[in-house]
Amino acid sequence: MSSKSIAVISGAGPSGLAAAIKLHQLGWSEINLIEQRESLETFDRGKAFNYQLDGRGQKMLADIGIDEATVQTYGVANLKSVFTTYDPTGNPRTLTIPFVLEDKQTAYWITRNALLEMLYSRLEEVNTDGRIKLRFGHQFESIEDVGAVRVARLKDHVGQETNIPAKLIIGCDGLNSNVRKSLATEPTLNADDYTMVAKASPSSRLLYKVICLPATIAINGDGVEVTNNLESYIFTSTYKEFDEKLALFSLPVARENEQRTANIILPQTHKLWCIDDPEELRAYLEEAFPQLDIDEVFPPHEIEDFLARRPGKFPEPQYSPKVYAKLGAEQNEVACVLIGDAAHSFPPDLGLGVNSALEDVFLFGKCMETQPENLACAAVSYETKRLPESRALVRLVRKVFPYQYNHVPWRFALSLSKIIAQMRLHRWSGKLIDEPTFRLCQDERISYTELERRMIRSDIYFYGILASIAGLIGFMAYAMLFR
Repeated sequence: MSSKSIAVISGAGPSGLAAAIKLHQLGWSEINLIEQRESLETFDRGKAFNYQLDGRGQKMLADIGIDEATVQTYGVANLKSVFTTYDPTGNPRTLTIPFVLEDKQTAYWITRNALLEMLYSRLEEVNTDGRIKLRFGHQFESIEDVGAVRVARLKDHVGQETNIPAKLIIGCDGLNSNVRKSLATEPTLNADDYTMVAKASPSSRLLYKVICLPATIAINGDGVEVTNNLESYIFTSTYKEFDEKLALFSLPVARENEQRTANIILPQTHKLWCIDDPEELRAYLEEAFPQLDIDEVFPPHEIEDFLARRPGKFPEPQYSPKVYAKLGAEQNEVACVLIGDAAHSFPPDLGLGVNSALEDVFLFGKCMETQPENLACAAVSYETKRLPESRALVRLVRKVFPYQYNHVPWRFALSLSKIIAQMRLHRWSGKLIDEPTFRLCQDERISYTELERRMIRSDIYFYGILASIAGLIGFMAYAMLFR
């Protein structure tokens, strides 16, 4: 790689940090990592997610020097989907959901903050020469012509602009990517190629908020305490009506002092989103969760923060028709590449968001390794290989298990019944019928395009068997009536 090679990465999330470390490995002379937050320690409550880091994500981490032993210190192995549930009376019950596929690499629950911390720690280890420049408090604005040179224009929080003459611009800046928007307004490019193609999904537009939980939660105030940070918990409510019922799901964290959170995911019509008064919200929660001390779990500052923040919204599954663009020519040529949510975005139904983003970085890195002297060819190779996968992934998310949030109860029950029935048919048929795709997608060895082909084939077999059984029952009933 040329000693004059300068890169700009918009977004210092997991994929942005991983991309910066990878470019450092590849010998880029200057890697500018652009992030709106003032520091990586800034706790973004709207993104306080708990990821399931599977083999796809771990493959990228291993490639930049983060082994599984390190992952184990930041995450909790998900060997079985086991939850301890506390009903409104405070009675505990262990719930095991058969969702974890056995024959695959161990996945780990890891909070977004822990994943960022782990990646940043690795970045500091490799960046002894200062080639990675972290520019916090800045935002990627646009790609501009300054004389005969193309530059990445940045802006800080007070409006001060900075121009960087980059050879490579990577958009790791999410669904509303400014890098992608810049390409869509570039006069030499087709705007439609960088305008997201969105598809409707039953889980699109669900609203969510993340709440912070105390490290210790008393149940019914009788000395029973929820303290194990390595376990998953569900607190169910008294409400049974569709527009009122809710539950708190809290996934494990690896370290005792790590902030534990719970997700609230509900339809837009739910009563909770209509409450804007702190006292009304407190009364609602107190009636919903009599097993909890509401003042402990939802202290006044937590309630105020909950009401002040707008809920997030699950996006429609969508992808960019192109994820690479070449701007300029000859010595002034600039390659622009989209990664993660900037290239493909969808609800978290399959837990593949962060994993597919890290997989993007892994593939782009491999393409650059195989063609180290030709960045444009490497980027074209990345796009050619990745686009079919992105489109297949978007289609999978729409079909596999979008009703898992129980926002359409009868569809949830039907989908869950199909998963369980298909698991049994998989065993009884001698594996003629595949595992349910919801489980099979955890296997990092299977591409998304192959997953889609196998899902279609298994559905043909599955519904064919159901139709045969229904036909046999109908024939037997007819024979009994007219014998």
